[in-house]
Order: sequence, then structure tokens, then C-alpha cells
Amino acid sequence: MPLQAHGEGLRVARLLAKKIEAKDLSVRRVEELVGWGQKTLQQVLNGEQPIRISHVAAVLAILRLDVSDFYRELAGDDQRPHKRQAGGSAQKSRVTPRARQTDESRLKVVSNHRLVRALLEQCRSLRFSDPERMILAATLAVALAERTEMTPEAAAEQADLQARAWAELGNAYRVADDLASAEHALARALDLAQHGTGDPLVLARLMDLTASLYTDQHRFEEAHRLLDWVATVYWHLGDRHLAARALISKGISVGLAFDSEEAVALLQRGIPLLDSARDPKLTLAAIHALLWCLVDCGQADKVAGLLGEIRELYAVQGEPLLNLRALWLEGRVAAGLGEDTRAEQAFLRVREGFHEAELPYTAAMASIDLAAVWLRQGRTAEIAELVDEMVAIFRSRNIQREAIAALLMLREALQKKQLTAALLQSVTTELRRLERFGD
Repeated sequence: MPLQAHGEGLRVARLLAKKIEAKDLSVRRVEELVGWGQKTLQQVLNGEQPIRISHVAAVLAILRLDVSDFYRELAGDDQRPHKRQAGGSAQKSRVTPRARQTDESRLKVVSNHRLVRALLEQCRSLRFSDPERMILAATLAVALAERTEMTPEAAAEQADLQARAWAELGNAYRVADDLASAEHALARALDLAQHGTGDPLVLARLMDLTASLYTDQHRFEEAHRLLDWVATVYWHLGDRHLAARALISKGISVGLAFDSEEAVALLQRGIPLLDSARDPKLTLAAIHALLWCLVDCGQADKVAGLLGEIRELYAVQGEPLLNLRALWLEGRVAAGLGEDTRAEQAFLRVREGFHEAELPYTAAMASIDLAAVWLRQGRTAEIAELVDEMVAIFRSRNIQREAIAALLMLREALQKKQLTAALLQSVTTELRRLERFGD
């Protein structure tokens, strides 16, 4: 499913939910939806198929609906006299008690802890590859967690479950670059956690995801303090893998704060502690981040020798966005070694791929790398066309003015024939600083 389908998918789901709230569906259709939701969600739980927009539509429909009230409104309250048909006989109810009982049993199947946990696990597994489905899975988890029926004695456990679901939804929004929605969802998760059991694993997960949001908001010092706390909690709990993940997250955050040497040190500490079998995608992401920072440190020759060893890891994961980032890394290595033709070919393919994935800001960052190659070759006219194209795309997408201003500075330098490698690097740094606020 293409990334750009996310908005359309949620629109369809919400439209269906509104139709049900407006009682604009027949009883038969409602029963079909309930059965459909039960069947498809059970298939998701069993790992028989991935989450799809249809699942979200069905479950949102089910969870927005008080089925008993719906039936009573359609059939007429049992306490009121039945309407008479032309022949004088009472109009028959449009649904039987058995149908109500069947529906209630279906709802119980849908609303259960196992399904919520399975959806949250699926949400985490999608974080490097499919932001759209990640949001859909988390949306379902939140909806189900909010409707899970528990005894008053288990209220704290229910709050933990809901906090986990809201936190994963917040992280899904963050991955999709919707930082405002991410902040709202994570705030809701933290509020729920205050009414929970105080489980350190729940709190550490919430702090971990909040730190990721702070990194994307460029609140680096706050992010690093949280990650230090998260790593300490996991060490005390004896979970070396999760402690290593916190080190990796801090390394990536430090790299985004332009301290590539410190980032390399943190990543080199964290990677050997990871359990690659437990989370192979995290291991690959950590290695990718390390190689990227090594290129930033001017060690493209060292990375070139390592690329052949890890290329198979990218192939095994088979994720389009990961493969694009791998190709981007290869282009940066080639550029660092002065292999301009190979670098140009890689950057052109990467740029096209990110445009197809509806990630214009990331595409622009690849375009800047391409411009650096062209500048060495004196191809300023082509750079000017590239900058004009990026400015037009940024304006059409309402990408923030600071990013557009940085590109306009490039355009002015080109017009005055004063573009230098130093100025291009300065603009690159500014765009990287603004990066997560772009797409």
C-alpha cells in the first residue's frame, strides 16, 4: 500500500464510523461488519495477513457502535406499543434476541488483551518500513484498549494497557512526521500511566518514545537525559538488549545534533550489546547510523570496505525505504571517494524513490548531496534547475519558510555565480537541522 494512501484510508474509516453513528446502515449490514471485524482481526492476531485499511474501518465501526441501542432504535423499544401494519398485525422486530447475543459474543472476541498486544507488536515491526500501516495498527490498538472491559480491581492494569497503546500511536505519528499528533498521543499515554501499576517497563517504554519525539523536535538535551534514564532502568532490570537500544537511540540523536564523533562512540558501544535475533531491523538501523556518521567524520574509505559485508543485511530485510537509504549511503561513500559518476547515479535514484514515497523533504536532502557532486563538476545550471524544483515543491507542500529561505539563499548565490562548497555545506546543515519539521 503506498504511503500516500494513509490520509485516504483514514478518511474511509471515519466515513464508515459516521454512517453508523447516524444509524445510516441496516441491521444486516451491521451484523456483516461485526462478523467481518471479528474474522479479519483474528487473522491479524494469528499472523495470517497484515493490517489493512479495511480492518480499521470495520473495527472503528464496531467500537463506535452500541449495538443494543442501535437495534432498539431500529426495531422500536420493546416497552412501546408495536406499530400496526395495514392488516392490523404488529410489525415484527427487525432483530432477534439471539442476534443480540451473537453480536455481544463477537464484541468480546474483538476486545481482548491478546489482540491489543499483537497489534502493538505489529506496529513496532513496521516502524522502519511502513508509517501508514503503523498508524493503522496503533489506531486499532487504542480503540480496542479503550473498550477492553476489566473489573475495578484491574483498573491499574487497564491503564497500563491503554498507556502502551497511546504511546505506540504517538510513536507511529512521529515516524510519519506528524509531530503535533505525536505529542498529543504521548501526553495522553503519560497521563494514563499515572493511574497505572507503576511498572518500570511501561514507564521506560514511554520515556524511550518521548525521547525519540524530543530528538525529532531538536530538544536534544532533554532527549539525552531521558535516554540515560531509560538505559539505567533496563540495566537494573537485566535487559541488556533494551539498554543497548537506548544507547543506540542516544547515538542517533547525538548524530542529529551534529556531534558525529560522539555518535560513533555511542553506537560502537551499543551495537555489540544488541540481540540481533530479537530485533534484526534495529540492528540494521544501528549499523546504518554508524556507517552514516563515519562518512560524516570523513571515513568514507573505511565505510566502503564494510558496505559489501552488510549489503546482504539490507537485501534480507527487503524494505523499500531501507533499501533507498542503503543506496543513499553508497552514494555518499562514492562521493567521499571522489567517484562522482557512481555517486550521481545513486543520488538520482534515491531522489526519485523518496519523491515516489511522498517524502519531499528527504528527497531534497538527497538532492543537496547531488548538487555537491555537480558543483565539483561545474554544472551550476543544472544545480539552479534542481534548486528551483525544490523551492516549488516546498511551497506547494507548505513546508516551513526557514527551509525555503535556505534554498533561496542557494538560488541567489547561483545567480551571482558565488556558490561555493562551503555555502552548500552550510545550507545542508540548516536543512538537516530543520529536517523532521519538513514532510
